[in-house]
Amino acid sequence: MKASQAEGDKYGYIKSAKATGSRLDLNDLLKRMEDQKKDDKKINILIISGVFVLAVVFLLILSL
Repeated sequence: MKASQAEGDKYGYIKSAKATGSRLDLNDLLKRMEDQKKDDKKINILIISGVFVLAVVFLLILSL
């Protein structure tokens, strides 16, 4: 593990600007935004696939 990651969380982010007293880093904000988009995309895919599976099961039950 890198020394800079030892102080951060699991994503390698350094403590927030309020806690360290330093300026905000735009690269950190962009990285967090990309990570959030990836997480949102995964969640949306899980929700859509769950709805699809429920619809298929419902249709199978109706066709019996």
